[in-house]
Amino acid sequence: MTKRNVFYISDQTGITAELLGQTLLSQFDSIEFITQTLPYISTEKKALETVELINRTAEQTDNQPVLISTIVHPDIKAIFHQSKALLLDVFENFISPLEHTFKEPSSLRVGKNHSLEDKKAYDGRIHAVNF
Repeated sequence: MTKRNVFYISDQTGITAELLGQTLLSQFDSIEFITQTLPYISTEKKALETVELINRTAEQTDNQPVLISTIVHPDIKAIFHQSKALLLDVFENFISPLEHTFKEPSSLRVGKNHSLEDKKAYDGRIHAVNF
């Protein structure tokens, strides 16, 4: 069975990248995926360190790793474009077409989906988890 390295990278928890990645990768039955979630990559220094890890993995395994990214910040995102991996960027692939269709730019705010804008709904989720 072929083995491939997959990195879920995010400037937040990485949950969105993981969920999308697991859904996509489930379509490839003959490959064993070695996955690693790298959350909270919120600085250029962390991004450069992560690219070093990814490039080292590419060299050691002689396979191109796959990155599934939900990083929002353009400068940090650009660093990952310089890696030796296939970069699947959730925001580049989905936000740009939505901006075009809506004729409006997105806010590109980090963590917006997990924000506390609706405190009552958030408290309800936390209560359910603690139940």
